[in-house]
Amino acid sequence: MAIDMMIGIAGLAALLLAYLLTLFGKMDQESGSFNILNIIGALSLTYYTYVEEVYSFAVLLFAWAVVSVINMMRGKKNAKHAVDTRR
Repeated sequence: MAIDMMIGIAGLAALLLAYLLTLFGKMDQESGSFNILNIIGALSLTYYTYVEEVYSFAVLLFAWAVVSVINMMRGKKNAKHAVDTRR
């Protein structure tokens, strides 16, 4: 099996794991773990689809990664704000 395909499978596994864990209530969608799994999965699949020249999916998956990064940063900002307001 080529390394490109292994990267793609790992990315798919990360996205599915994040989805299943949230579906069954084992992970919060606002958690850092959820966002990290989404970022790793989306970037891995972005790489794989780009190498395979499936550019429309590469763009979609890259956007998924960007949204996950934004969500993670927003969560950190909200957590910091919550700590600041308790003082």
